[in-house]
Amino acid sequence: APSNLACVATSSTRVKVTWDDNAGNEAEIRLERKLAASGPYAPLLTLPPDTTGTTDSPVERITTYYYRVLACNSAGCSAPSAEVSVTTPGLGFFIGEEH
Repeated sequence: APSNLACVATSSTRVKVTWDDNAGNEAEIRLERKLAASGPYAPLLTLPPDTTGTTDSPVERITTYYYRVLACNSAGCSAPSAEVSVTTPGLGFFIGEEH
């Protein structure tokens, strides 16, 4: 399974998500997201093999998002990574924010 999942709000409407790719035989990486600690995950993105990060945008301001990532191939998907959450801030400017 992918490991070291991390996410950071890089603006009030953008979240950067990164992880370590521990598989050498995945056909795709699946990023899933949910909006409540006890809610179900929903597919967010399907990414090419060996991907180790992406940006989730646009997202809502002042909202907590929960993420997990899986490596998948023809045999199925790995166990999901550990869950990580981030709360987006209200309006403001951040280092590296795109305008």
